[in-house]
Order: sequence, then C-alpha cells, then structure tokens
Amino acid sequence: MQDRVTRVVMIAAVILLALFVLQPYVSSYLFAAREARPVTARGDLADFERSTIRIFETVAPSVVQVVAVPRGGRRPAGEDSSASGTGFVWDAAGHVVTNDHVVANGESLAVRLASGEVLPAEVVGQAPNYDLAVLRLRQSGRLPAPIAVGRSADLKVGQAAYAIGNPF
Repeated sequence: MQDRVTRVVMIAAVILLALFVLQPYVSSYLFAAREARPVTARGDLADFERSTIRIFETVAPSVVQVVAVPRGGRRPAGEDSSASGTGFVWDAAGHVVTNDHVVANGESLAVRLASGEVLPAEVVGQAPNYDLAVLRLRQSGRLPAPIAVGRSADLKVGQAAYAIGNPF
C-alpha cells in the first residue's frame, strides 16, 4: 500500500512539473494570434491636436538644458556630480530663465541649445522663494527666438497650459 501511494505521488509530481514547464508553450499556442494585425491609418488630427503641435514646434527650439557643476569639487564615487534642468531663451541678449534649485550650488554652468550647441553661462539673478534664476550666456551668437510671454492678468480660469521641458 505504501509503495502504491508513493508511486501515485511521484506520478502526480512529474505531471505537475511537466505542466509547469510546458505552460508557456501551451499558452502561446492557445492564445497567440494566427495572423498579423493590420495597421490602419490614424486619420485626420483634431483641431486641438494641431494647435498643440503648432505650439510645440514654435516653442521647442527655444527650450534649453541647463547643467550646473556644484561648488566644492567632487562628490563620492557613484553620485552624480551635476544638477540638470530645463530653461528657455528669454531674449536676444542671451538671457535664459531656469529654476533656482538647478543653479543654486553651481560653480560652473553650461546651457545646451536645441541645436546641440553647448554654451557657458553665468547667474545674473536669483529668486529662491520663487525657484527662479536668470542666466546670461557668455557667448550669445545665433540664438533661437525668445519664447513669447503674456501677462498673467490676461489668463482665464480653465485655459490650457503647456509645460515643454528639455528631454536631456
């Protein structure tokens, strides 16, 4: 009797192990698509999508990446030794608006334009309470057009707002 129970338990264990090992193959056979899914054209864009795309294409060239190397030298191995954030070109004189927390402890600043060009910069103004800082590019040759800004008094409740950041 004991011998028979052991055999039944062993056979059950082998069957369960086989089912466990074969499960991905059985699932892929039973639930896999038999033919390729057709890809259809998306269709026309909605008006709000065209508007959003136009805003992005207009503003994106003026969005920059700001990188600040901290004061005091190096950090321990494995820690990032720089702060990075997004900013935008404010005017043709080479001023860039960014966040104060990005440049607050920076000794050396660099700004990467959308073109890929990297320019040195210096802080010319900070407002830590508002987390804003203004940089001046040291070499302001060909800069993208400044972003058009409005007045907060012209804003309406429910109006759309877009945040366009630098992907770097």
